[in-house]
Amino acid sequence: MLSLSEARLLLRRLDGEPADAIESEILECKAWDPSPAAFQSQVRDLREAVVCLANQKGGTILLGIADRKRTRREAIQGIGDLDPTPLRKAVYAGPAPNILVDIEDLVEPEGRLLLIHVPRGIPPHTTSDGVGKIRVGKECKPLTGAELARLMLAGGERDLTAEPLDGATLEDLDPRAAQDLQRLAATEGRKPELGG
Repeated sequence: MLSLSEARLLLRRLDGEPADAIESEILECKAWDPSPAAFQSQVRDLREAVVCLANQKGGTILLGIADRKRTRREAIQGIGDLDPTPLRKAVYAGPAPNILVDIEDLVEPEGRLLLIHVPRGIPPHTTSDGVGKIRVGKECKPLTGAELARLMLAGGERDLTAEPLDGATLEDLDPRAAQDLQRLAATEGRKPELGG
């Protein structure tokens, strides 16, 4: 995830370079229109970006930066008085499965920005509208066919409870839960040798 100090360093490059020049596989810049009429369509767009990053490595969305501007003053348009709490809730409610983002304020002389930190999810994620995207380089591409199959095989359906924990020993197990599991294996699993 991009730290506030790393974000400030990248923002220095906006004098002379457009916002897409600072983007990467883990960083997306997005403009924000503070008018209430634009809120829902922008949240839908933001959800797609969150899904895109979560389906790859995760990353950060720098909200309040306009594309194709050649000066920092033009590029940093800010987010106005946008409250991050309802935005976070709106973003969380959109993807399936849900994605909980972390949001940080970044106040610059030109305007207030938000850093929206997106964790790597257990893909595949889509929006509630059925849109699936994945980050490829600096772009969000449609999540289709072979890429969707790759994500499913690479971990989209893995059982995290079945993965070994480093340093775990038999003493870490709950004795009662282990006995219940033995009883279940002996009766339900038709394996009486596992019962004792």
